[in-house]
Amino acid sequence: MHTYRIQDAERIGKNYIESILGIVVLVVLLACGFASMPMTVRTTGEDFSVSLRRDRQRAEELQTLKNRDSALEAEIKKLSKALESTKTDLASFRQVHDTLIAQVAVTTAKMQEVAGQIEATTGQATKLTEYAALQEQLRKERDQALSQAKGAAERVRELTLRLQKAGVYP
Repeated sequence: MHTYRIQDAERIGKNYIESILGIVVLVVLLACGFASMPMTVRTTGEDFSVSLRRDRQRAEELQTLKNRDSALEAEIKKLSKALESTKTDLASFRQVHDTLIAQVAVTTAKMQEVAGQIEATTGQATKLTEYAALQEQLRKERDQALSQAKGAAERVRELTLRLQKAGVYP
């Protein structure tokens, strides 16, 4: 039985310690609960005027912030309109840019075509110059041949006359 009393005494000691620990925890919880609860404060005239001044100051700050907000909203509206206008201008500039690029491409093609025609014309002009020089040379040769033919015809006539005078040719 002796062992029973020791175990019983230990159990009583544990119960006592657990009870004290429970009370301490309860006191701490109550203290935390009361600390988080708003305390009703008796306001004096001075505390009330300080609170009133703070409220007025906060109201003025709120009004200032509202005014700033309105001004910023107006500025945002202006910027939004300017942005839309800029977007429209950019779209029209892109359209004009695309049109100009197309015109440049067409003009470049035409210029290449004209360059080809100029080269062809230059080739034809060279051929015409050669043809004109050839014609001139042929004319000179023809004139020379005609003059030789006239000279030969004149000699033939002279020779024929001489032969006729000599009686050799009837």
